[in-house]
Amino acid sequence: LKEARVLWRDLKAKNLLVSDVERGRAGEVTKLFVKFTDWGTAVKMPRVDEGESRRRMTLHGPGTAGYIAPDTRGPMYDYQADMWAYLVWAASMCLTVPCMVDCQLEEAVALLKLEKKANATAGHEAKVEAVLGLFEAERKVEPECEALFELIKTAAPWVDSTLRWTPEEAFEELTQFRADHALATKPGTKERARNKTVIETKHKSREEVAEKKNTRVEEEEEEEEEEEE
Repeated sequence: LKEARVLWRDLKAKNLLVSDVERGRAGEVTKLFVKFTDWGTAVKMPRVDEGESRRRMTLHGPGTAGYIAPDTRGPMYDYQADMWAYLVWAASMCLTVPCMVDCQLEEAVALLKLEKKANATAGHEAKVEAVLGLFEAERKVEPECEALFELIKTAAPWVDSTLRWTPEEAFEELTQFRADHALATKPGTKERARNKTVIETKHKSREEVAEKKNTRVEEEEEEEEEEEE
């Protein structure tokens, strides 16, 4: 979608339809064909060479509760809004509860109402981590999906759009995860082309992310101390 300069703004499980599957000799699924539906809130983004990677939106916080990114509270946002929805969807696909009919994760995230908060904080991030941790504690994560769920949960912060996975980083991380766990697939033409593309966005190491999170916590604590004085 980013290659096509499209910001969907309604990425969720119910809008991703499996149209066909390929199976191996033992009947295992080797490839899925997925179709995207419902483009009512989608917008075309400006070209990077036009000097602006974001655009002014006429809709603030469009989409489905739980999938609405915190950064949509302002009039200017970008592809990172879809990446928030992607994280919610990806995590929900790892659960034992069917997200199409029992949307427990998106409902739990929606209750946080992060899209209505003034700024992203470490406290908001902690609340998201607590929600995800609760599903783990209640053993609602598929056993075969625990490693992937942990990656989605901890690889990068969710709330702060500047630290959140970019589309390029998500592709890089998940490709590496697939290789590390011997999850073989038959790449299509588009995927092979993307693998040849030089990813301009530098990968954020977990140490860098942790350092930024700690800095943000310290700044918030200093602000609180100043207010008390």
